[in-house]
Amino acid sequence: MPTPRITNWSDASARPKQTYRRRERTKKRPWTRVVGVMAGAATLAATLGTGIGPGSVEPASAQQPTPLSGVTVSNVSHSIHADRLIDGVLGTTNAVSWENTNPWASTSYPMTAVFDLGASYDLDSLEYFVGNLTIGRERIVFEGSTEVSGNAFTPLVEVSSGHQWNQWHDVSATATSIRRVRVSFSDRYDRFNVSEVHFFGELSDDGTGGGGGTTSGDMPQPAPPGPGIVRSTGFGNFPRAHLTSSCVELHNRYWVQGPGAGINPNPSASENKAYHTWHPAITAHPDTHESCDFGHEHGTNPQHAPSEVFELSGGWPAFGYAADVANGHRHEDHVGHKVSVAHFRASIGNAAGPLDGADPGPIDGALYDAGFECDWLSKIHQGSYSLDAFANHLHEYFLTLRCLDGLNSQGMMDGQTVGTELSVKVMYTYGRPNEFNEMNCSGGATFPTSVLTGPEGQSVMQAHQLLPLGNNTPNNREFVCSNGVEWQTVEQVSQVDLWTQLIKINRPDGHSAVMLQPYYIVKNPARIIEGFDASTGPNQVIRTIDICYGQDGSSLDRPFCEGSPETKPGWKSSDSPFNGTFRAINFKSAPVTNAGGPARFCTTAFGFSASSGGNQAGDTCGPGQILQTVTPFDNNWNNSQYSYGGHGGNVQGSIWAKAPNGDYFASPLLPAAIQPAGGGAYDPSGLGFEFIVDNRWPDDDLDGVPDGAHIRGEN
Repeated sequence: MPTPRITNWSDASARPKQTYRRRERTKKRPWTRVVGVMAGAATLAATLGTGIGPGSVEPASAQQPTPLSGVTVSNVSHSIHADRLIDGVLGTTNAVSWENTNPWASTSYPMTAVFDLGASYDLDSLEYFVGNLTIGRERIVFEGSTEVSGNAFTPLVEVSSGHQWNQWHDVSATATSIRRVRVSFSDRYDRFNVSEVHFFGELSDDGTGGGGGTTSGDMPQPAPPGPGIVRSTGFGNFPRAHLTSSCVELHNRYWVQGPGAGINPNPSASENKAYHTWHPAITAHPDTHESCDFGHEHGTNPQHAPSEVFELSGGWPAFGYAADVANGHRHEDHVGHKVSVAHFRASIGNAAGPLDGADPGPIDGALYDAGFECDWLSKIHQGSYSLDAFANHLHEYFLTLRCLDGLNSQGMMDGQTVGTELSVKVMYTYGRPNEFNEMNCSGGATFPTSVLTGPEGQSVMQAHQLLPLGNNTPNNREFVCSNGVEWQTVEQVSQVDLWTQLIKINRPDGHSAVMLQPYYIVKNPARIIEGFDASTGPNQVIRTIDICYGQDGSSLDRPFCEGSPETKPGWKSSDSPFNGTFRAINFKSAPVTNAGGPARFCTTAFGFSASSGGNQAGDTCGPGQILQTVTPFDNNWNNSQYSYGGHGGNVQGSIWAKAPNGDYFASPLLPAAIQPAGGGAYDPSGLGFEFIVDNRWPDDDLDGVPDGAHIRGEN
């Protein structure tokens, strides 16, 4: 029996490694003649993928080599449902077909789609499986391109006769450094149905092999961005003085292109540029085998999220993509991009007090079970070592959220049906530019950035951009003075840096589609405010490690300094416990009001209604716009109509949450019926329930053993 092929990488962790070299066949595949031919169909079925669906016909040869994986496909002309070209399902019906918009009209040709191989390959052949055909008139054309975008294609192979229905066919297609392949039918007569296409070849060794930027494939890429890829602003700029050149090169192999890469022929379009993405804090170089300890971390590996959430998000996050789309002067450093993955059970209410486990009746500050659970994947730029956040109010934010709060066929919420489902990307406003809130020295007053002096005596630079102010200002960037935390442990403090937001995403008709309200907290930043003058406010930013030592360098016995060495380290040293690695999230609310609206639509980079350009159905977006996904649904989280278990109110947070490593955070009074199995108890103070993101000792592979990374203060 032939070896089965996997049809769908639904579990991201189960994806095989890329096979770059095709094995030589040991025998020719038999070509079995089929007596009789099915009549030509009205649709053109063509499927590209790495596998075959259940009940389909397997290639005859057991020696079939592994085709290239990581291939994507897009509609180009007179083409719909190009996404079906990667589902791995054979067949000729409309349900599985790549289709022409009007297959019988002569004006609906040429019909084309473009495959992106994910990197540059030296091809030696391709194979395809034929469905229906018309004898004597069939013709299919494949063309190749060495570029990641544009229309510069050259002939690869044209096949015009000899097809047989329900059979695989091999074609020699030798070409070097091919990145994309265009397939086309020239007119309505020269067409037939193809239900699978595979490419075979070897990764090019010309330095462009990494020119793919796939969003959901394996990392790292085979190479940094090739010469045909425009690098985004700041690409390659990160703390690197402690790294070897090969480790710097490896760091730059963790990259992607923006969402929708290749659709716009302009190589300088935001979607075509190369962006850094998540990488482990420490890893072995795949070629030199040296240990590359990058000295910074980006939170949780996004592939630890459920596969459907990871794919909904667009795959590996493109750090800085929204900032590039915004086309302004706002650029954020690489190390501040932090990813969080969580699974939580939602709550009615969001009080700082304990859950009302006994449930004697309505109590001020009580939390109640909302009856459903959610998966959360976010990326925020939250720099906590520089002076940037004191002045700049624009920060990049991505969120993908999927909740089981939908209604089943009986119109009931059963906690099993998906309702809320969204994935948004924005540059958004946290407060106003060139001012900040201070939380304890002055009782929460707002001050201009000009009152601050940096740790080395420098002034705080003014904001990169002053506009927009946002559609929900003022939001807050709040900072604590050192005397407000030094007598608590890091685990006890509510926050040192607090980033609150009310992000509103509008669909094209101006109607609000979703509002997001999470709090993000940093508990151990590398810098903190010290000093206070009643007339000017807090006036000095110091390195947090400084509060742990006296003038003579002796260690001070302060709870907040727990973990500091006896001898004072430099603030950049990995021996300092203050490096922004201990963070928290309060999920808050995400009211969706998109019933009757589009599931995919374009907005400006700031989440406002898109004004012009692009396809408002959501297939593509114009310059300065970002594709957003919000389920056409009203979840009633914040209109006082939500009720569950006899309690009503707004859905405003969570009663327990689980991290990918298995850590639970929950109230100790949680009723047994909804207590997570094996869950620990954590009852945070301050702003209500907090989900803890503890990356002080990164364990990126989740094996329970710290990976040994040395995170520096410039994290």
